Amino acid sequence: MAAFPAVFRRTFQHYIDAGIFPEEWKRQRLDPSSYRPICLLSVLDKVLERLIQRRLKAHLESTGGFADGEYGFRKGRSTMDAITRLDGDWTDYETDEGIVSRSVSASVPRNGKRVQRGGANVLN
Repeated sequence: MAAFPAVFRRTFQHYIDAGIFPEEWKRQRLDPSSYRPICLLSVLDKVLERLIQRRLKAHLESTGGFADGEYGFRKGRSTMDAITRLDGDWTDYETDEGIVSRSVSASVPRNGKRVQRGGANVLN
C-alpha cells in the first residue's frame, strides 16, 4: 500500500468509509455469444475488493471472529494442521487392550449450508 499513489489511496478510503461500491466499477465486459461467457471485471473493482477482503480478514483474526477449527485460507494454518488435529482426536479412542475405533467419517461441503441440530452439524 505504500507504493500506492495518494489519489488512489484517498479514493479507495473514501469508498470504504462511505460503505459504497461505485456503480461504474460494477460494469463488466461480457460476450453472450461466446461458448463459455466470462465476465472481466475492472482493475479498480478487483483492487477495492482485495482491500476490503484484507481488512475484513485482519479484523476477524484480531477479534476472534474465526472458529478455532477453521483452517482454510488462514495465515499460519494448513491442511496438515487440520489432519494433525483429527489424528489427536483418533488417539483419544485408543486403549491398552488395542485400538477401540480408528474410523472417522467426514464430509466437507464446498458451499453447503451448516445447521446445528441436537449437537450435530447437519448439511442442508
